[in-house]
Amino acid sequence: MLPIEGRLLRNGLPMVEIRLFDAFCNPMELRPLHDAPLTALVDTGASISGVYFSLYRSMGLRTIRDIPAIGIGGEQNCPASLVRLALVKQAEAINDVNGFYILPDDVTVAAIQNHGSFDMILGMDVIRTLGLTIERSGSFRLG
Repeated sequence: MLPIEGRLLRNGLPMVEIRLFDAFCNPMELRPLHDAPLTALVDTGASISGVYFSLYRSMGLRTIRDIPAIGIGGEQNCPASLVRLALVKQAEAINDVNGFYILPDDVTVAAIQNHGSFDMILGMDVIRTLGLTIERSGSFRLG
């Protein structure tokens, strides 16, 4: 996998663009759950990944269980689903399908409250899989 370059927003938050696909369809098919790439905050302080509740509902994610999450709003049980997650990239690499790098394993995402100018949070569950490199300049890459 080639590294996926992230970008910093004006407020310094590290972001990447991702796509989510249905994890419950045939593994040879890629059924997108949304039309345009989502903006994800790369959050080393989050143990799990989460998507905002309104998107969770609009994408029709199937809740497989509730998971405890502690965040800005305190501790709560959040519905969670499985998704196939892909990072949007420019270069071609192994596992490249239509400009995406698809993670080898499905990812559990929790439905979380909206607290920012992004669509979801990539937590340590995904960061550990990919690896994260941060440069002195503040630029970063996953993979």
